Amino acid sequence: MMDELGHVDLLRLLRSRIRFDLPGGRQLMMGIVKKESPIVGKTLRSLYQILRHEDFEIIAIRRREHVLLPHPDTLLQPDDRAIMIVSQDAREPLAKYLTPVPEVEESVGESPQSQSAA
Repeated sequence: MMDELGHVDLLRLLRSRIRFDLPGGRQLMMGIVKKESPIVGKTLRSLYQILRHEDFEIIAIRRREHVLLPHPDTLLQPDDRAIMIVSQDAREPLAKYLTPVPEVEESVGESPQSQSAA
C-alpha cells in the first residue's frame, strides 16, 4: 500500500508528461473517466470484469484534489483520473471507457534536443 508521499510523487511523475516504459511492454499512464461512459457509477470490479482479458491495473484514482487507493468496490465518477499500468494491447479497449491523457513522445533518458537532431 502506498503512503501519501508515494501518491504525491506518482502524480508529479505523471505531470512530467514523460512516457515511462515498464517491464513487459507496459506503461504508466492516466485516463479520465468519460462523462458518458457506461462505467460511471459502477465499481472498479465491474470495469475489471468488462475488460477481464486485458492487461491493466489501476493503482490510484485522483478525484478532484484527493488521491484514492483503488478497491474493488470503489465507484467510478465522471472526471476521475485513473492512474494505471497498462499493456500496449489494453490501451484501445480501455479508451472506450477512459480518455487517455495525452503523452509526449520522449522516453525516459531522451532529451527534446536529441529528438530534434534526429
